[in-house]
Amino acid sequence: MNFKIFLLFLLIIPIFLILKIFFQPLSLVLPHHNLVKDKRLEFLKTIAKKRPLTRHIILIGPDHFSPNQANLFYADADWHLSTGQYSFDRSLNITGLTLNNHLLKSDHAIYNLLPDLKTVFPNSQVFPILIGQKYPLSKLESLLSQIKTACNFNCLLIASVDFSHYLPAAVANVHDQKSLFALQTQKIANLDDLEVDSPQSLYLLTQFSKFKNAKLFNLFSHTNSGFLAQNPVIETTTHFMGSYQRSIFTPKLSPITTFTFTQNIDPKLQSASLGDRFFYGVDQINSNLSLPHNLSPNITVVPTSSTSILRTSNHLIINLSSDFSLSGYLQNRKLHLVFSPLTRQGNQVFFDRSPSRPLVPGTSNYGSVVIKL
Repeated sequence: MNFKIFLLFLLIIPIFLILKIFFQPLSLVLPHHNLVKDKRLEFLKTIAKKRPLTRHIILIGPDHFSPNQANLFYADADWHLSTGQYSFDRSLNITGLTLNNHLLKSDHAIYNLLPDLKTVFPNSQVFPILIGQKYPLSKLESLLSQIKTACNFNCLLIASVDFSHYLPAAVANVHDQKSLFALQTQKIANLDDLEVDSPQSLYLLTQFSKFKNAKLFNLFSHTNSGFLAQNPVIETTTHFMGSYQRSIFTPKLSPITTFTFTQNIDPKLQSASLGDRFFYGVDQINSNLSLPHNLSPNITVVPTSSTSILRTSNHLIINLSSDFSLSGYLQNRKLHLVFSPLTRQGNQVFFDRSPSRPLVPGTSNYGSVVIKL
């Protein structure tokens, strides 16, 4: 080989490695719902190919079972898995957490992911953390600061998070659009911003990634158990798999507005029958619509006795009766609407999940329609 070519070759290798490390995925969001475990493993394998070295994994997720939902827990025990022993990472200096090995050993937010992590990153060690679901975002700054310091080029931060729960599939998808936009923009300000099982984990994920200048969110998969089961009216769980990395260019995002409207529904009375998650996770909600509401200058939702969609040359009228809820989102001059039939039994309101449930004319078999504006 020509000596100059050999020297050039020697120079290219470290430059290529440096660039690969610089642009590698730095953090992930993964579901712990094992319905999509095969897809999760596939995603992790693609991430491993993009990371030259992964020695440390910080795994954060929601505390599902503790009576104290305003605390931070960790486990310092090693894990004996079907894929081998997975060691606790004693090299990471993260303090201010409460030790509870039993709690973490019993929580699927942690243990469902560990066999795959051990398989895909065999030389890594793990530092697992459970975050109470009532833990305020403002108190996470100390933990966030420690993660920023501890998690460097050979470390991967993973948020184990499932997204929308218990709702019909098409309604859950509306909530997911707000969650996706928050992931893409890295903006999570309040615990009730998103309908997910751990907004705290997503807050740490997005703020850590922003600090590392990893502002590009690459969506690998978005799934919904109702659509996967081809039964869109059952209670569903939804999933996002994606990664953050540095990028020369970041795509321009179109604004999105998500909404839910109903007539004559008290969230305090109906949280048991409709589920409390129905009443948040969107930008605009009015559960007791009594006057016309302008979604935009040319879109109006009107409370009426009969549900229908009327369009003139320059205006869209959505008539909404008390027999339906209306969820949807507006983005890129497309209006996505979901009409969910409701039944009333005394003072309680329920989703009508029967095969013979009524549908609004012009909508699909799960009550949705897309209208180009």
